[in-house]
Amino acid sequence: IRDSTSPAPGTPTPRPAIFPTDTVAEVAIAEQVFEHGRMFWIRHTRQIWIMVDDPDPAFPGGDWYCFNDTYEEGEPEIDPDIVPPEGMLQPRRGFGKLWRNHPDIREGLGWAITPEFELTSRYSYIAGGYVQDGQYIPGPGEHRLTTLNNESISFFEREIRGDCLGGMWRQTGQ
Repeated sequence: IRDSTSPAPGTPTPRPAIFPTDTVAEVAIAEQVFEHGRMFWIRHTRQIWIMVDDPDPAFPGGDWYCFNDTYEEGEPEIDPDIVPPEGMLQPRRGFGKLWRNHPDIREGLGWAITPEFELTSRYSYIAGGYVQDGQYIPGPGEHRLTTLNNESISFFEREIRGDCLGGMWRQTGQ
């Protein structure tokens, strides 16, 4: 017998009130789609997030890497010696610099299949962690972005992958 203070079966356990409030905002980003993933430029942090697809098509997720954007105006936007196959694109500016300088990222993503698009994304950050002896102990959290196609992507922090926290990503809705 369940008392009236117990949640119904299947109901998510509420986070303790001591947890930080979720961050919710509209943020300026750029997005580019590749053969095997995407790149996002997060304007307010000047970070580039890289989503590499899991090779199993049944799993809508994969690896997430985070790098600081080191591109400076005046640097070459592309490498004219790198010629993409018909119908593909070489990424430009910050995306291109990162793609050209990291062969593992280039291999994981493949060629760009769309140009880079700027957009305003719905963004949220859900703090992770736990409560011990009445104290909140911070831990890895979850970022959520909305893409150009109105897909919701969750980025789960795990460890430093590149220059900053990365981990795994998963598509969480349309």
